[in-house]
Amino acid sequence: GSSAFNRCYQLRRIVIPNGVSIIRESTFFKCSNLKEVILPDTINTIKEYAFSECKNLTHIIIPKEVREIESYAFSKCENLKTVKFLGDAPLNVPNVYGLTTNIIYGKRFNRLGKIMVR
Repeated sequence: GSSAFNRCYQLRRIVIPNGVSIIRESTFFKCSNLKEVILPDTINTIKEYAFSECKNLTHIIIPKEVREIESYAFSKCENLKTVKFLGDAPLNVPNVYGLTTNIIYGKRFNRLGKIMVR
C-alpha cells in the first residue's frame, strides 16, 4: 500500500509480483539505495511520489499496460538516466522524471531525447 517501503534504505532491488496493478503513493519514497526495479506486465498505474528520491535508480522499463503515471512519481531520482516504455507513454504528466532523463518509446526503443521537469 501507500508508503509501504518508504525510507527503506537497505532495499537495493525489488521485483513486483505479477498481478499487482498499482504502485501506490510514496511506496518506495526515499529508498535511496534502490538500484533495480522490475515491474510486471500487470502494472497500469504509478501513483505520485512512488519512486521519488530513489537516488541510485538509473533506469526503469515501464510495461505496455501502464496508462497513468502521476506527478513526481520519479522526481529527484538524480541518477535516473533512462525510462523505456514498452507501450504508449502517458502524455502531459508534469514533473514526473529527472532533468536529464532520456525517454525511450515503443518496441523499437527509439531515443527521443530529454524532457524538462524538476
